[in-house]
Amino acid sequence: MQGYEDGSYFLPQRNITRAQVATLIYRAATSDVEDDQTGLFTDWKQFDDVHADDWFAGYVNYCGNAELIKGFTPDTFGPNKNVTGYQVLAMILRAVGYDANDEFTGTGWEIRTASTAKGIGLLKNVQDTTLGQPATRELVAELIFQALNAKMVKYTPALGYVTLDKTLGTQEFNLENKGADNDD
Repeated sequence: MQGYEDGSYFLPQRNITRAQVATLIYRAATSDVEDDQTGLFTDWKQFDDVHADDWFAGYVNYCGNAELIKGFTPDTFGPNKNVTGYQVLAMILRAVGYDANDEFTGTGWEIRTASTAKGIGLLKNVQDTTLGQPATRELVAELIFQALNAKMVKYTPALGYVTLDKTLGTQEFNLENKGADNDD
């Protein structure tokens, strides 16, 4: 995550948009933190409200096509709308390998999303009451940090979700967690 182009700081309490979160999910899921590859995805038309010349087109289109994000409808993403904590969790959990059966859609998706996130440790430093509100930059930073350290999963029809021996952080960034006090 970066500060703002106008030279302002990180602004942790500022709300974050759906397009901004898609950008962060793209970077975490692809390790393309320099955004060298986003131009490849600007024309991957996924949502009617994302156009090839939008700054976020490559990020949103990649994430939409990889099924890491979903729109409000099949055709609209709402890139400039504030994102809720629950929506952020669903996006992050998809990057880790969950939602193979669309369990984060339909009635009660928020409860299933929060329950899954809590079960794998994403909510260690998060108050549950904040999840239904517009997400702040600091909340999203915390959730992505926890997701980089969470074990990835793969879904198989016979066994359901199987925990893999790697994290998103090890897969994409070669991060190695040597314990609570030693992150390399």
